[in-house]
Formats: sequence, structure tokens, C-alpha cells
Amino acid sequence: MSNEDTTRQFPPAGGGQQPGRTLDDLFQLMESLRGEFTEFRARVEARLLNTTLLSETLNAVRADVRAVAERQDPLEQDVAEIAKASRRIESKVNGISIDFSEIKGILQNHEERLQALDSQ
Repeated sequence: MSNEDTTRQFPPAGGGQQPGRTLDDLFQLMESLRGEFTEFRARVEARLLNTTLLSETLNAVRADVRAVAERQDPLEQDVAEIAKASRRIESKVNGISIDFSEIKGILQNHEERLQALDSQ
């Protein structure tokens, strides 16, 4: 274990008069809640699987989730291709923007030369 101080008191939520909790207390509470949640989830799963109608519904939902996951792979590939095409387009637009700025500078230079010739 590290040399961290796990005995520091933290104020209770709401600023009540109760003594605060230490990090060790909070970790114990977290582990306790994790265990309770795991037991609750196991009871719910068991109840769903033991009830015929609900188990059929659960199996149908699982089948739907599998079907969505199977359709997701091609969609991810499509999204990757679209992103790649978007980057290529953005690169081309940036190149065109740079070319446009250069052309604009050249035209402005020519206009200045024409004005100088006209004034002579």
C-alpha cells in the first residue's frame, strides 16, 4: 500500500454535525455497495430467466442487440471512409484557399502596376 494518508476526515455531505468519513471508510462503503449491486443484478437476472415470458423477452432483446452489433461494423467502416474523404476534401479546400490568396496578391500587384503606368 502507498504512504498516502487514508485517515483524513472529510466533512459529511450537507455539512451536518456527524463526524466525517475517512478514505478507508469510503472505500469500505464502495466495496459494500458494489457487493450489494452484484447480488441485486444476479437476483434480477435469475428472476428474468426463470419467468418464461420475461425470459423470452430477454432473449429477444439479446438477439436484437446482437443484430445491431452486427450492423454496426459496416457502419463504422462507412464512417471511417466518410471521415477520410472529408479530410481529403478539407485538404483540397485549404490548397484552393492558399492558391486563391496567392492569385489575389498577384492581381493586386498587377493593379498597382497598371495604376502606376496610367499615372505616367
